[in-house]
Amino acid sequence: VQLSVADPICNRLGFLINQRIKGENMNIAVIGSGGRELVLIERLIYENNSVFVLTNATNPYLNYLQKLNCNVDVDTNFTIERICQFAEKNKIEIIFVMREKFVHDGLADKLTQRNIACFFPSISASFLEKDKVRTKGIVRKLFPGVSTPLRSFKDYTSLNNYCNENDESVLLIKSGDQYIKEIIHHSELSHYIGTDISNIWIDEYFNGEDITITGLSDGKNIVFFPIVYDFPHLLNGNKKIKTGGMGAILLSSSERTISAKAESKCQEVMTGVLKDVMSEVEVKGFVVGQFRISGDNVFFIEFDLHPGEPEFINALKILESSFTECIIQPFLNQTLSQENLVFNERKSSVSLCIAPLGYPSILNKNQEINLRNDMVLIPECKIYWSGAFTDGTG
Repeated sequence: VQLSVADPICNRLGFLINQRIKGENMNIAVIGSGGRELVLIERLIYENNSVFVLTNATNPYLNYLQKLNCNVDVDTNFTIERICQFAEKNKIEIIFVMREKFVHDGLADKLTQRNIACFFPSISASFLEKDKVRTKGIVRKLFPGVSTPLRSFKDYTSLNNYCNENDESVLLIKSGDQYIKEIIHHSELSHYIGTDISNIWIDEYFNGEDITITGLSDGKNIVFFPIVYDFPHLLNGNKKIKTGGMGAILLSSSERTISAKAESKCQEVMTGVLKDVMSEVEVKGFVVGQFRISGDNVFFIEFDLHPGEPEFINALKILESSFTECIIQPFLNQTLSQENLVFNERKSSVSLCIAPLGYPSILNKNQEINLRNDMVLIPECKIYWSGAFTDGTG
């Protein structure tokens, strides 16, 4: 469940209707069943686009899609070929997929062969997200001292001792020729006994503010969404357990504690890395940078090639430019411009994700979701259901 709180004007249909584009609409596909997908679908529909949704969601997600009058196809079998067939059948011009698996497996390449545009890069550029060690190496080469430190170990005992002492939970494990991130609690390390520990690195944790910057590349130009404060760690006593983003805050420009110097440095790192990579491989689509800030010091953590759930919701809530005119169409024409992206930075937006205990390593299903009345009754609060179902009692 995503709870989004923003200025009321950002949730009024009249505001979005005033931003509708002129001329013919577009056939746009959105694949998935998350809160960020719903917010994007809302925006695309109110800008007069024809939106086609392929989802494996159940009620109440489907109920909301029905209210939006979009075209919905429910299918639990999400394969690359199924998505391509769905896009061809509905004459889709551009497609949004937020699941990293499809990026890694080459969905963009398959769609390109069918002359269908998409907001995520080809398989040749997927290493930016998938191979954390390689990407950190590029950052370290271009911006010495910016990448968060990596630590390796000679044997299982030294790895286990370090994790017990420091409560680390992010391992970078070699799989084939790439290093894949695995979020794991140190108590679960025992299954690595007897394995080749030289293939495991730890992304060290240190204190600082976690922030996310969503970038968008059209293959030539790079634009950025406002900086968002991210909360990827579950605080449990003195332990820092990484769960992934469970909420985000986009503060107004006057309320931010991150210095302009630090924000500029984050954008500089992202731009530098993308230009370096694009000298060999085209990178088109979302590139989301995660950083940790300590004073004016910036430390790079990782890239994702899909927008984070709460961070993307926040940004769309304060976006005043037309998403279609100022993002989609320039993306297709490779004419993205930061000047054309207008965000209402006098406003703040907060997103909160509610998930069962044990998430993400343990998915406890069939748990009742109870929302506090003081949240639900806030006039500016909107609820987006994701991965939830109704049992017939409402």
